Amino acid sequence: MDAYDPLNYETLAENIVRAIETTPLGPLPPSERFVGAGVYAIYYQGDLECYAPLVQKADPTPIYVGSAEAKGGRKGESVFAPSRGYELSGRLGHHAASIDAATNLRLEDFRCRYLVVLPAWIVVAERIMLTKYQPLWNRVCDGFGMKNVGNKRLTGRRPRWDTLHPGRFWSENMSDGDSLETILQSIDEVLCGAAPPEL
Repeated sequence: MDAYDPLNYETLAENIVRAIETTPLGPLPPSERFVGAGVYAIYYQGDLECYAPLVQKADPTPIYVGSAEAKGGRKGESVFAPSRGYELSGRLGHHAASIDAATNLRLEDFRCRYLVVLPAWIVVAERIMLTKYQPLWNRVCDGFGMKNVGNKRLTGRRPRWDTLHPGRFWSENMSDGDSLETILQSIDEVLCGAAPPEL
């Protein structure tokens, strides 16, 4: 028996991708706070050598995509009513703070697109974007979306993102994870399959 599918998935995927790609590239974080939950894509436009193949692509390709789900979604609130919170705006602000803290990144080298989405479709929209774009930080550099949640998290291994882009104070005392050389090799394998570039 086939799974129940109220909508054609391929059509839905095309509509979501088209909707996010037709929104203008803007600053990270957006210049004004806004209401809503949804999905977003972050783009790098700087000159770090390890990201050169990504930056040089003809079509802008996100380095990271994610979602900000509506608060109250697990408490039985309607998934077909728009969020009245600032989840998406706040999430982009959190990412901007992480980038700004990094010693080898410049916030002005990043842009973003975002789409306010009804709560019922946020998870689907994020999965579609992950499949479509295969974003580098989602695939290779775990930890970009992490928050400082206290000493318990600090006893773990340092995320790849923080080894590649040090500066977030709460990751400094974590135990070593993968080496910088290993991470650069992984990036290179994903982007072009050549020798690992210098960071």
